[in-house]
Amino acid sequence: MPKFQGSGFSLELPGGTVDASNYGFALPGHSGANPTLTIRVTKTPQADLGVIFDDAKRSLEQALTDFEVISKGAFKRADREYIVWVGEWGTAEARMRQKQVLMFVTGNVPRLFTITATDLAKHFAQTEPLFDGVIRTFEPNDIQLM
Repeated sequence: MPKFQGSGFSLELPGGTVDASNYGFALPGHSGANPTLTIRVTKTPQADLGVIFDDAKRSLEQALTDFEVISKGAFKRADREYIVWVGEWGTAEARMRQKQVLMFVTGNVPRLFTITATDLAKHFAQTEPLFDGVIRTFEPNDIQLM
């Protein structure tokens, strides 16, 4: 059985198991509020990033108060296509801002990475360089794919 190593634990899983983890990180923050970074990996034979963005946007518009997309861009780096978008929702002091990267990676195991950086809107200009620096270091690989 393959061994899975997580943060502070390991376990053995049956062959054919797929790692469907969502990874979440609380980054250094501001008086009582920590900005977060999450990474979700979805195995998929192909991905239309435009459709995935549209679906996510529609879902957020239905679920959140005053949700709006502030910016969106499509990019390509090496053989990877990705979309980066920023959205906001909520009101007053509780208004949140989020940057999300949607990246499809081909290869041995085609997969979609969704990287989401979130903070209070009032702190986002301060934390966005930290988010961008961490996101720039993101490098997909085939290690520990189950």
